[in-house]
Amino acid sequence: PCPNIRAPPPHNWSVAPAIYGGIQLCYGMEALAGDAFEPSMAGCVMSRRLPCPDGMRLVVFVPGAENRFGLGEDKTVAMRGLLSQKVSRADAVFNLQRTALLVDSLHRGDLSYLVTATQDKLHQPIRAEKAFPHLLPMVAAALGAGAHGCFLSGAGPTVMAICSGASGDIFAQKSDERQEQDVAQAMREAGERLPPEHKRWALGGHFFICSPTIRGAHVVCAEPGFSDSLQTFPSLDGSL
Repeated sequence: PCPNIRAPPPHNWSVAPAIYGGIQLCYGMEALAGDAFEPSMAGCVMSRRLPCPDGMRLVVFVPGAENRFGLGEDKTVAMRGLLSQKVSRADAVFNLQRTALLVDSLHRGDLSYLVTATQDKLHQPIRAEKAFPHLLPMVAAALGAGAHGCFLSGAGPTVMAICSGASGDIFAQKSDERQEQDVAQAMREAGERLPPEHKRWALGGHFFICSPTIRGAHVVCAEPGFSDSLQTFPSLDGSL
């Protein structure tokens, strides 16, 4: 496992992919009866890297600033407040099955099963109903246009679709060999078809097409440059 992550909830799950890059499987540490468990690890979040299939492309719809920041000072807490404290056994089993399928699909490099593996019954339905009316129409549009999967990114409101191109290096392919432009266009049109009371979710938003990277946060420039001796850097309040 990667070193444990100590970030304040509810954002600690976001730290691992930001630092380590790629696709990270995070799990919280909790002592259970009979476990050989180090007490100091309780509450830590651990992370393991999952393989990122070659040729994976992401279509990301990011709503406008008014919609993103109009959900309160701590959007994640507000969105978690929509979720039920109890879930049915059937819904829990449904999501557990798809979590296992997601991990298996990534290890096999088989994107064809992601349409099933990205299904959810625990958080997307209620968030789509109560907060994000653009979600389900965009998911349906993306899948209809050939995306391998489409889902709410984190607690929302960003919607992300997983795509791929023809075999080989995506940078050597013609634009019409790939599907991400069609998926983005289908999602855009779905937003334009929203009823008037929800039309604001399509206004001011932006689409981004990108590839996942296995490289996380890293230094691209340092001034002054790195050296073997201790360096101090000025701040607004004086030297650090």
